[in-house]
Amino acid sequence: MKKTVFISIPFILFSILFIFIGFNEVFRNKNKCGHVSGIVTAIYEDGTKDAVFKIAGQKSKFYINRGLEGTFSLSGLLAKLKGKEVTILFADNFTPLGSIAECRHISELSTNEELVYTEFE
Repeated sequence: MKKTVFISIPFILFSILFIFIGFNEVFRNKNKCGHVSGIVTAIYEDGTKDAVFKIAGQKSKFYINRGLEGTFSLSGLLAKLKGKEVTILFADNFTPLGSIAECRHISELSTNEELVYTEFE
């Protein structure tokens, strides 16, 4: 019995920590976002209708979660943004899979002319 409890406690603590880290992204603050500007070299669909952007000179990819699920179309994004300079504000926090995938969640995307996407009010 003691062995089961001893093994279960670290598992429960790890689970709580993992959930907290995962939900950390929900509580966004515009002032705590990272930002990058550059030319969009590619846009494609990945995951579950995620719109993924590659920016010239950036190792990381950037994505709008479920962005192709009604908000945008891939052809529309390509026509509007490919080859254009954009500014991206991204969730600049640790996530367990973020460092492995090198993919950052977009909180706001804009060009010089317009605000294309935002999660802020």
